[in-house]
Amino acid sequence: MRRIARTAQVRLIIVVAAGACISTSRAGAASGLEKIEHIVVIYAENRSFDHLYGLFPGANGIARATIEQKTQVDHDGKPFRALPPVWKPGTREPDPRFPRELANGPFRLDAPPINLTPSMQIRNLVHRYYQNRE
Repeated sequence: MRRIARTAQVRLIIVVAAGACISTSRAGAASGLEKIEHIVVIYAENRSFDHLYGLFPGANGIARATIEQKTQVDHDGKPFRALPPVWKPGTREPDPRFPRELANGPFRLDAPPINLTPSMQIRNLVHRYYQNRE
C-alpha cells in the first residue's frame, strides 16, 4: 500500500512540474525559459538539497549560506557550542567514528575527521513526534 502511495506522489509531482512548464512557457519567452531543455524531478526521502547538491558547482547551497543559516541553535535561539554526540546505530552509545564534539556547522561524512564511505551505516534520524516538537 505504501508503495502505491509513493508511486502516486511521484506521478503527481511529475504532472505538476510538467503543467508548470506548459503554462509558463507561452507567457515567459522574455524571461529566459526558452533556454530550459530538461526538467529533472528528484524525490529523495529524508535527504535535503544541501545534503545531495550543496557543494555542486553552481548550486545555491552550503557555500552561499550565511553563518546564521549554518549554525544549530537551541529552543531559545542560542547557538550550541558544539553539536551533540552521534550515536551508534541501534544503541545509546557514542559512535567512535565521530569526534566527541563536532563543530557547530555543516560537516562532510566522507572527509576528515570522519572519513566514512557511502556504504557505511550511520544513525538514522529519530522520527517521534514528542522529540521533534517545541
